[in-house]
Amino acid sequence: MQVRLDGRPLAGCSLRLEGVVARTGADGWAEVPVAEGRHTGRAEWAGRSMAFEVVRAAGLGEVHVDLRGEEVPLDDPSVLAAMPSERYVPLSVLGKGGAGLVVRCRDATLDRVVAVKVLHREAVGGSDAVEDFLAEARALARVDHPHLLRVHDVGLHDDQPYLVTSLVDGPDLAALVASERALPAWSAAAAGSQLAAALEAIHRAGLVHQDVKPANGLVDASGRVYLADFGLVRPLAELAERREIVHGTPHYMSPEHAMGRPLGPAADVYSLGATLFHLVSGAPPFPGPDALEAHVMRPAPSLSTRARTTPPAMADLVARMLAKEAADRPTMTEVKEALESLAAAGPALGAGSFLPRLHGASGGAETAPTLARRPVPDPDATVAMAPAKPRRGWALPAGVAGGVLLLAGVATVLVQD
Repeated sequence: MQVRLDGRPLAGCSLRLEGVVARTGADGWAEVPVAEGRHTGRAEWAGRSMAFEVVRAAGLGEVHVDLRGEEVPLDDPSVLAAMPSERYVPLSVLGKGGAGLVVRCRDATLDRVVAVKVLHREAVGGSDAVEDFLAEARALARVDHPHLLRVHDVGLHDDQPYLVTSLVDGPDLAALVASERALPAWSAAAAGSQLAAALEAIHRAGLVHQDVKPANGLVDASGRVYLADFGLVRPLAELAERREIVHGTPHYMSPEHAMGRPLGPAADVYSLGATLFHLVSGAPPFPGPDALEAHVMRPAPSLSTRARTTPPAMADLVARMLAKEAADRPTMTEVKEALESLAAAGPALGAGSFLPRLHGASGGAETAPTLARRPVPDPDATVAMAPAKPRRGWALPAGVAGGVLLLAGVATVLVQD
């Protein structure tokens, strides 16, 4: 028997059916003997309980229970006023801060749950910056890939830009590592291969992500991983010159990114390498406050010294991804293929595990997520700062401009000299 909530498999659900008690796995399935005829039962999950009825007919091999969650729209006037249109019915606020608002909504037209991000114009910049934001969002919307959060809608409402994307019901990789301390090498490879596939698609579209990190990899209950947070995605043409201010997360930035040099796809390869290092060892390559200087000046530590059970092929791949010179790193396609091979060594997982794995718990075609992501605070803030300079004693600038804002559980700190 499979249990689905709002059309999606319901993991970890306790079932009671005529004296039989069972629990659903990550794919919503449970072993429950059902004789022919009409039966009543009860499903319990996440503090909720709902009665259901099923009918087993002769010759029917599988039984599905479809539950529909009760949704109570928000009545907060400020949230209602921020919605782009009546099409998006607000259900809960996922994040709110100086940059804007992120709301879990039901798309009344297509009957699906989505995330609506409404940004304050001041957070994006002037009119030119708003147009750039919209152009970049439209460019990303043209990139259709099963491991990218899909952009469903973008535009302006009352002079404020908004973005509507799909959502994931599960943790991000940073939260998963914090819970598990570190991931098995094969599981980290599975996560990395899926992120690499998404980044490969972005690069083919002439874009660079610029902020690859564990917190931007979301995992669903089937072990699929999705690349998220497109706030720093830029066309290659905009990254072809040196910059006085750089944006990103210091613990995962490539040397050329940290120094404000021109960027290409190789910068995302480096950041993915730093992400893999974190997933396997439990910490980024340079965890201290001098991470930017370290990325520029110091050789990356060996992954096998931080995590001694790391397969040599995994340690070698990550070392090549963390090469100081962009030309010495493997391509994203090479990374994806190598990680797929490493991930194939993983064992079959038990039900209910969020550990990343290839093709989910039951195999089959990839599908895009449609349920809400639980917001998890990001310990690695995305920052805007002066580029690092390769000098002894370098440290992050101390001045703070604009304060700290919280958006969907991710703190963004604006820093300047």
